[in-house]
Amino acid sequence: MRAVGGEDGEAMEREFEAKLQQPLPGGVAGGKAVQRTNSIAFRAPQEQFTIKDFELGKVFGVGSFSQVVRAKKKDIGNVYALKIMDKKFIAKENKVSYVKMERIVLDQLDHPGISRLCFTFQDTHSLYMALECCEGGELFDQITRKGYLSEDEAASMLLKLLML
Repeated sequence: MRAVGGEDGEAMEREFEAKLQQPLPGGVAGGKAVQRTNSIAFRAPQEQFTIKDFELGKVFGVGSFSQVVRAKKKDIGNVYALKIMDKKFIAKENKVSYVKMERIVLDQLDHPGISRLCFTFQDTHSLYMALECCEGGELFDQITRKGYLSEDEAASMLLKLLML
């Protein structure tokens, strides 16, 4: 296993940056219009929103440099799971490449069991990723609370989570 940081970390960062510069084939993802940024084709646009455009609600989860909160867009009422990441911490801990990769992966995922990345935005202090909100929580959390699930319970719970 390679250590992250030092010469190995710097080499990994250079390799990742080089991959970011490579254009995606075709320029269109899944037949939808895409936004081009640094030679990467993104489906989820980077918007010019501010945090004041949202009514923040309960905290869904907290990580080392981010938290995910329920956020309702004030003008249209759409609800998102808004991941808020601290820019200063990301830079200090050399996590820039991980955040870039997370944005790319979330943008490219297209599966009914995975929350879709709707858009991103940023301000002086934070990066924001707005994801589809699944108020039922993660399936793992549901299983942990209940313990064992029968096949019927699992199918029913999954349908409920997808419908929220």
